[in-house]
Amino acid sequence: MSPAKPVVSPSRAQCICSTRGFEHPAWNAQYYPGNCPEEWRLAYFMNDFRALYLPGNTWNESEAQLDTIADELDEGFELVIEWPSPDDVQDIEATLSHLAPLRQNISCVVVDVDGVSEPVLEATYQAIARDYFINFRSSMLGADVQETFARQHEAGFVWYPDQLEAPVIAAQYQVVCLPCQSLRDMKSVLARLRPFLLQEARAGLFLEPAAQSVFRALEVRTLIELMGLA
Repeated sequence: MSPAKPVVSPSRAQCICSTRGFEHPAWNAQYYPGNCPEEWRLAYFMNDFRALYLPGNTWNESEAQLDTIADELDEGFELVIEWPSPDDVQDIEATLSHLAPLRQNISCVVVDVDGVSEPVLEATYQAIARDYFINFRSSMLGADVQETFARQHEAGFVWYPDQLEAPVIAAQYQVVCLPCQSLRDMKSVLARLRPFLLQEARAGLFLEPAAQSVFRALEVRTLIELMGLA
């Protein structure tokens, strides 16, 4: 049986767009003002976006780095967090404790299933699902296996539109990771998500960091609004 669902559940169809990480070398000259200190970049980023996918190495490398991120976050700013690869059941509660400063902002946690033993993976799922939505991630499992696994756990599987013929959707929150593409390609992705969103689910589109991805994410946000998916 699945654990209790997170307290905050989407009450209507909603699609958001942001980036995976908030830093890229090209952004320092093209997006962030030249006089913007490194420690202020997240605050500047939040002027344009209300969500962010945080890779594991962005928050898990040091307490100081995590505290800096936590201090900058506004109430209501949404985080999708990449869970570090679990090696042992004993690591799970320690990681949750480490995440405590970000707790009020986390909506979804992404867990990689490749190479993880079944007992550790199940314990990780049970611990995280008490409070957050979960999306699993795999580069090894086929689409059919992913969908079965996701439905068994009432969780999502990260969707990479350029790698799978169709999204694997079995939960209320769907993480979509995609490269910086043309607006035409982005519109096609949104069209494929529409049936899912009309079921009062939620999707977060996160562009991989590239020179133009922060600007493209802003354009896609406008496209989402025009398509009535916001």
